[in-house]
Amino acid sequence: MGKLQGLPGLITFCVVLGLASTVAPAAAQDATFYQHLDYSGGSFNAQGDVSFVGWDWNDQITSLTVPPGGSVTIYEHADFGGASLTLGSDAADLRSFAGPGGDGTWNDAVSSLRVSGGGGPPPASRTVVLVNGSFNPYPPWMEPNAPEYQAIAATYGVQPIQFRWTDSDFAGVNFPFYSGIWNGASALAGFINALPPGEIEVITHSHGGNVAILATGFYTNRPVTRLINLATPVNWDLRWNGGLWVNHMCTASSHDDWVQFIGSSPYQVYRFAEAAYDSYYWARESTIAFIEGRYEDALYYAALASYYFAAGHDWWDSTKYEWWGWTIMFADGSHGDMHEPPVWHALPMACKRP
Repeated sequence: MGKLQGLPGLITFCVVLGLASTVAPAAAQDATFYQHLDYSGGSFNAQGDVSFVGWDWNDQITSLTVPPGGSVTIYEHADFGGASLTLGSDAADLRSFAGPGGDGTWNDAVSSLRVSGGGGPPPASRTVVLVNGSFNPYPPWMEPNAPEYQAIAATYGVQPIQFRWTDSDFAGVNFPFYSGIWNGASALAGFINALPPGEIEVITHSHGGNVAILATGFYTNRPVTRLINLATPVNWDLRWNGGLWVNHMCTASSHDDWVQFIGSSPYQVYRFAEAAYDSYYWARESTIAFIEGRYEDALYYAALASYYFAAGHDWWDSTKYEWWGWTIMFADGSHGDMHEPPVWHALPMACKRP
């Protein structure tokens, strides 16, 4: 297993590519939050602490209802940061309250919130599910005595449970059918549906992330609180113009991870190889032209080589940056490094949010 180099010099890019919002059915103790004034437009319900309302709802709330006998505290920033306002009754128009928004009010200025009182139920339980990657349904990192397992357990305060998909041989995880990934997704959805009520945290490695993406996109309507994918190939054959039943999602990727790249679609791999060859070809032509004294040609060919090099870099990155959530990009680290404790501890709290 490779050694992760230079964590103090870690390069982290948080790329926001959109998160799918999921909404639980309203209960009597819920507060309800609306997109427009007078309780109109899109809405969602919440109880307890919501440390981030999700990218679909960030800075989008204009009116809200408060559960009887309860209160709602809204915050300017995620993780209950920035300015705050506590309300003990419904607010039909947050423009009525001076606040940190662009117009000097609380309109479209909420990123996190707390719902208190109202006779609500006790805090929900939490289940943490670990999902293996390809070729080995019993990887050491998922075992209770592993430091990776223990780091995850310490984050959430519960012992994770394992979901293992076994149809993960070469044919099952590759073009054209990806049959093992689809079968694993169906089985994971059934596993999720059978879990007790409460929050569900799903943490995956490698193609296990694609199993979870398909499970929450096609096979279950039960929302997952967080989906954290470690070194999951962003395979365009397994992405679509849809959404997931996931409240918060992030992916940890490494620029040095060749396995993550190879696990992408043949189209992505081909376009990378094509651009790499073109870059090499024009760099060679530029060198020849320079040696022969054709300096204008050399400069032009060098520009073409640079263009195709950049295109190849973009295709490489296309296999690592997730569509529906944050991508936390590490400067280095092998495929196996990405599920180890140094990477887990380096993930921002906005990704793990216990």
